Formats: sequence, structure tokens, C-alpha cells
Amino acid sequence: MPESRAARLRALLDERSAVLAPGVFDGLSASLTARAGFRAAYMTGAGVAAVTGLPDVGLATQSEMVRQLGLVAGLLDIPESYYESAELEGANWFQRTWYITIPLLKNVFLYLLVTGFTLAMQEYLLPLIMTNGGPVGATTTPNLFIFNQFRDNSAFSFTYSLTAALILFIVIGAVSVLIFKAIKSDKAVDG
Repeated sequence: MPESRAARLRALLDERSAVLAPGVFDGLSASLTARAGFRAAYMTGAGVAAVTGLPDVGLATQSEMVRQLGLVAGLLDIPESYYESAELEGANWFQRTWYITIPLLKNVFLYLLVTGFTLAMQEYLLPLIMTNGGPVGATTTPNLFIFNQFRDNSAFSFTYSLTAALILFIVIGAVSVLIFKAIKSDKAVDG
């Protein structure tokens, strides 16, 4: 059985020698780093912010970091032998991407789709700061509605916010199940 990533990292750190770890920010840079033979790499908010077109390091959120890390890890998880075999069979870049990379990243894309939908449904901070749900409630998101109901001092404000939170939970769960059913997620091919 192949050694786990955690065990390889522990062994690398136990060597008590300097570890040269270049910074990666997307799948291409991670792939080039792995092909160059580096045994470790790191990922920074500055790199992710730059590659996603954000103007400032402070604007790369945790969800963007997780999304980018998922793509990098998914791309690095595809064995290089798959690409070598396809290249020997005469497959061009597009065929290797279409028949190897995209199918093997299906579970990563599924995860990113579900988490992206969940995060979008739960957004409240940006509309709260920018418009407080206005004009005329046009930018009120479900979580902003829950937040506004909770901080209201009317008689049933707590009940409204709790009910809306439970409805949001059910909607997010139902849509997530529908996404999983529609895409038919497979287990990983390589253990």
C-alpha cells in the first residue's frame, strides 16, 4: 500500500534538513513544481489573489483558498503515467484534457459546485455592508434576511429568523442532494 501524504510529510520534516518549497497558486504551477522534482510546495493568499484577479492579498477569502487548493490537489492526484500512456497512444493535448483530466476531476468539480452554491446562499456580509439589503430589498440574501430578523426587536423576530434558518437549511440540503444525484459522483479510481 502506498505511503500516505501525511506520512510522507512527517518523514520529510523528520529529516532535519532544509526543504525547498516553491510557492504554487494554480494547477499549472503545482504541476510544474512536481515535474521539477520538488518534494514540497506551499500556497499563499497573495498567489491566489493574483491568479484570480483580485487586487489585494486581503481580498482572497478562505473559500477561494479552499477552492484553489482543491483544484491543485485534484490535478496533482492524477498519476503522470495516465498522461504518458495517452501520449504514447497519440493523444493530443485536448484529448488528454477531455478524456483524462476532466473525468478524474469530476469529484473535485462536484465538491466545488456544492460548496460554491452553499457559500453563495449563505452570503450576507457584502450586501449588509454595501446596501443593507436595499434598494427595496433587491439585494437581500437569505442569510441577510435571517440576520435582519434576528436583530429586529419585534415580538416574533426570533421566531422568524429561526424559521428562515431552518428553511434555508432544508433548501441547501435538498439542492445539494439534487446536485449529487444529477452528477452521479463516483468513488476515486485510485485508492
